[in-house]
Amino acid sequence: MRIEFAPYTARESIKSLIDRSSGIKYLSISLYRDSDIWINTNQSVPFVLKNDVIQWRVPLTNVSLLDVYITFGEKAIREGLYIEDTQLWGENSIETKTTVDYFLKFLTMKQKKWKIGYLKYKGKHVLKEFIRNTNVGIRNTLEAIYLRTSYTIDVFSQMFSIDFTRSKILLQMLGYECKKTNEVYVANEAKIEDVHYSLDLAFSHQNEYTDNSGFKRKIFRRIGSDLRILGDNIAYPYSVNMIKDEPVYKKKHDFALYVILSIIFVVGLILGILFYKKTLPNNIEGWNILNQLYSTLIITGISSFVTVITTVLIIHRSYNVDYHQERMSSQPILRVINIDNHFDINNPPKHIESYIKSEGYINTYP
Repeated sequence: MRIEFAPYTARESIKSLIDRSSGIKYLSISLYRDSDIWINTNQSVPFVLKNDVIQWRVPLTNVSLLDVYITFGEKAIREGLYIEDTQLWGENSIETKTTVDYFLKFLTMKQKKWKIGYLKYKGKHVLKEFIRNTNVGIRNTLEAIYLRTSYTIDVFSQMFSIDFTRSKILLQMLGYECKKTNEVYVANEAKIEDVHYSLDLAFSHQNEYTDNSGFKRKIFRRIGSDLRILGDNIAYPYSVNMIKDEPVYKKKHDFALYVILSIIFVVGLILGILFYKKTLPNNIEGWNILNQLYSTLIITGISSFVTVITTVLIIHRSYNVDYHQERMSSQPILRVINIDNHFDINNPPKHIESYIKSEGYINTYP
């Protein structure tokens, strides 16, 4: 069922039109964007212009299609006005108590490039108070203000029933600019996009901090996340998975390890020699016996060290070769053979017919 704006429906209230219609259970009014659930829940329209003044939250019994038509002006002429049935899933998100705070937070961040100075801090309180006084939500409040692309302070003040000072602040906070040569505030499309973008961000974050227990969970999750990030930053230089491991080439971090081991070996050797000199006896017989003992220990130590190093190098080399072969065996290998390029593809020589019939043959001719 669909009820369109026409002379015979224009002045009748929306409530009576719906009551006389048997095909509309939940109504959708075409010119109110994303307001289906709000209208059906409150049995009201978010706003309507009567006697050049915006009225908020007006019951359906007090609103006619002509009122809505006049409210939207050129948009109603361009898009048309009608009422039809809806399944109540037209609105993507519902506002919560935190939506306004998030909206103002993200809007203030966007306004850094607007160059409106201290006004954005004072304007937050004015805009927040104005939105909550309308009692229809942020989307519907913005939709009402953006009905006109330009305002004078007098018109805006009368239309929204607020004083001149707050009117100037609201217009600048919501993306209207006034040139010095006149007193008309004109909408800046880029700034209005920033306003809508801030509102979308607010809806995406509105479910955070909904209750005390949720707040605590959020705090603990944030602390845990920060500690995890800090641990990753500290462990980054020493983490194995942060190092390129290619067995075919010598790893860079091995060089540092070898240098450290070499320094330890040289220092240990020097200390051993100094200790050996201090333990030498004064008599020749004792010196020969002790010299023979230390010679045996040194020879045994060197031979053991060489054996261990050799064994490690052999194992490491074997690992490199095995890993390299395994890696190469799993890589796709493309073999390209240029069999000939001086013959007619439709009449190839016999010596390459077997290549052409094979599954691996690739024809690069047009």
